[in-house]
Amino acid sequence: MRLFPPISAVPKQAVEDAIIPKRGADGGVEHIPVPKNSHLILDIIALHYNPKYWSDPEKFDPSRFLGEWNRDAYVPFSGGMRACIGRRFAEVEAVALLVVLLKHYKIELKDPEEYAGLDVLQKREKLLRSQTRITLTPIHEPLVFRKRE
Repeated sequence: MRLFPPISAVPKQAVEDAIIPKRGADGGVEHIPVPKNSHLILDIIALHYNPKYWSDPEKFDPSRFLGEWNRDAYVPFSGGMRACIGRRFAEVEAVALLVVLLKHYKIELKDPEEYAGLDVLQKREKLLRSQTRITLTPIHEPLVFRKRE
């Protein structure tokens, strides 16, 4: 969900005049005015890959969530009062679906020879290439599901 969030951006609208503080490279704080009714976009992918919040952000490392981490830097379902109402259902449903799939099917690469000789990052790039639409969409799905006996 951090590397491949279900949506890439969340549109927001300022309900009142506001000022957003932004820390510059020199450490100074710049204040960005946001007038009432301004349209804003929360770029979830940029946030989830930001090295300010995530060490080695390109790496798939679920153990990073076992320790301390910035809860405001992980928003695959948006955040705050207007966050996705279906978040909990989606999380439970995803785990249940994964359990059922793995129980009944063995998942294999369609053409494993196509990935021979590639390192882990190259394989990931080739396997998980996606495009941003309304949701993040895989370019191709090179998997075969074989029924377990």
